Amino acid sequence: IMRRFFAKLEYTQDGRGGSIYYKEGQINISFGWEFGGGNTVVIIFIPEPKYWEAQTGTPLSRRDEILQFLCDQVIRDQAPGCKPKIYDNSISIVR
Repeated sequence: IMRRFFAKLEYTQDGRGGSIYYKEGQINISFGWEFGGGNTVVIIFIPEPKYWEAQTGTPLSRRDEILQFLCDQVIRDQAPGCKPKIYDNSISIVR
């Protein structure tokens, strides 16, 4: 649980999308994102479980923890009042 105190996110935007960087010590994971439509504020692209370790360099056992931090922090920083919907290869942040 202490890991979460040292994790942070950085955001970039280029037009209708960009990147979110999860940074925690030596870990630096890039997630692409784009604005959604309708009730979906943003879509964040994440590696499917079978590709997680190869694409992120972190153990699959950390996936849920990292994605929950990502969702909580994105909502706090960019989309207050929204909720996450987590799928195998994406997260939708919805109103």
